[in-house]
This record gives sequence, structure tokens and C-alpha cells, in this order.
Amino acid sequence: TEVRAAGVSRADPGSVSTTALVDGIASFGHDLYGNVAAGESSGLGAGKVDTGNVVVSPLSIAVALSMARAGAGGTTASEIDSALHFPADSRDAAMNSLTQDLKTSDTAPPVASPAASRTPGSPPADPILTVANGVFVQQGQPIGAPFLHTMAAYYGAGLRTVDFGSAGTGEPDTG
Repeated sequence: TEVRAAGVSRADPGSVSTTALVDGIASFGHDLYGNVAAGESSGLGAGKVDTGNVVVSPLSIAVALSMARAGAGGTTASEIDSALHFPADSRDAAMNSLTQDLKTSDTAPPVASPAASRTPGSPPADPILTVANGVFVQQGQPIGAPFLHTMAAYYGAGLRTVDFGSAGTGEPDTG
């Protein structure tokens, strides 16, 4: 089931500075790639992983964990802030501004046919970037109105409730 804050539109990013957030994401990316290059599965040295071909997106991870951070408190919030080098203030507003500035479309582009090509010598099409995020919460877990408001206003998202303990297909409940 999808849960959204009623009547809350995506906030206008205005002139919110993203400098501290971008610097933090860059530092997190540096840490992440350093761990991947060293073959560490986490910054805690929990184990070695195959360092063959690896693709990760520090921005995608930062957006997802920023959404989780919006609902976190105490030690969990502090650990997320520390690991991702998040700024002390205005994280959600800065993430809204950053993702709004980066995206070029609100919807994914159509899939090109395999036979599609461009005329030799013609310029390539403009790049398209769509940011899609979601939060999944255990069914029955209380969800606070301030969290739903933050998800809608700063991330353009709601959340979906799922039963993580069921032996189902692992798919979210889209009912």
C-alpha cells in the first residue's frame, strides 16, 4: 500500500545551498570507492569482496540513505550523518535542491527500439536524468506525519508498506 502526505507538493528548491551536501557526498564517494578498491565489503572491514567490475552510485546511495535519515533519530541518525558526511543543517532541503537541479525529466524516457540509430555526424540527444526513490516500511509500523511531509516535500516520494516477514514473492504490496 502506498502512503503519502495528503496535499503536499514538492518544495521549490529556491536558493538553498548544496555546497556542504555535495562536498559530503563527494567525501562519502571517496570513502566508498576506497573501500571497494581495497576489497572491503564495508568501511568496518567486515569482509572481502570481489573487486572485479563494480558500479556504484554514491549519489543514489546518499539519496536513499538521506530518505532513511529523515525518519531516523539518536545513534542511527548520527551514524548515517557521519558515514555519509551529511551537513548538520538543511540536509533535506539541500537534497531537494540538488536532485531538482540534476534531473532533466519527471518521467523515464521511452525505451528506444533496437533498430534506432542517429544519423552519422548529427549531435547526440541531450542526456536524460530521472531520479526515482522509494521507502519501504514494515506493515503496521507507525508512520509519523512529519516523516511523510518530508518525503513528499523534499523527495517527491511517499512510501510503501510491505510485510518483510511473509514468505511471499518479495514484491511490495501494491494494493
